Amino acid sequence: MSERLIPTSRNTERELAIAFGVLGLALAFEAASFFVAIRAMRRGAKARGWSLFRYIRESPDITIKTVFFEDGAC
Repeated sequence: MSERLIPTSRNTERELAIAFGVLGLALAFEAASFFVAIRAMRRGAKARGWSLFRYIRESPDITIKTVFFEDGAC
């Protein structure tokens, strides 16, 4: 029974490599977006003379906070 659970074909290995490649690219794009959001938040905080944490709590700019939290969750 356990022999049927473990596929061993070359197509499966190729599909697995493609899947991990796609996941790797998704991780890279999410990380880039996250760092852009952090940079924008730092600039906004600096412009107001606030700390980054205060800017996260009190800033009216919801789009930057949305990107930050969504990318941070990934």
